[in-house]
Amino acid sequence: MRIATWNLDHPTQNTKRFHFIRDYLLDLDADLLILTEANAALHLPGYTAVFSKESPYLRRGRNMAPPNRYHQVGIYAKGELRKLPEINDINGVAAEVDGLRVYGCVFTIKDRWANWSDKTYTDRVQEQCAIIRQLAGADFLVAGDFNFRGPRSYNKLGADRVTELVEATGLHWPTKQEDRTVKHLLHASDLDLTYDVDTSVSLSDHPVVSASLRRKES
Repeated sequence: MRIATWNLDHPTQNTKRFHFIRDYLLDLDADLLILTEANAALHLPGYTAVFSKESPYLRRGRNMAPPNRYHQVGIYAKGELRKLPEINDINGVAAEVDGLRVYGCVFTIKDRWANWSDKTYTDRVQEQCAIIRQLAGADFLVAGDFNFRGPRSYNKLGADRVTELVEATGLHWPTKQEDRTVKHLLHASDLDLTYDVDTSVSLSDHPVVSASLRRKES
């Protein structure tokens, strides 16, 4: 299975960037896309999609006119996609596709600019790690923005909590040492995953992370 995860930085419908992003994703031809800072107005022919709760993090000047609808996470898939109803979160969405359970999430830092929120990055890390612990098991993949680069970067608390998480759950963390992006991948031990980071794409201030995922032979 070919997968990709990318922060789209909330593209607005009918802008050049919106159309370039759509065309890039279609050309990428991945089986599974975990997109952060997404817009539900982005329709990809051949894919079905599910989204986290509508984002309350509204940036001044953003076009909020329908059909623009902004979400922290969207999961798009070519296969049969089913949203897992037990997760109903602003910063994450869970789904099942072709027997694979997928959780897309953001360890957000946006509360610091939200005058309605008293949450911190620490709070959001703890919330997301608790959900991942709840979902962890066989045939399981996590992809998202953790807002830290490698184990020694800013927001080191995030790296420390994910280290504890993988030790407790047995999840594999192939992007642990990655310093080119804040995107990270975790996966169950019954899966093999190899990934690449494409820093050449200029449509967002985040690179595209592409990966190949397969089930290990029993």
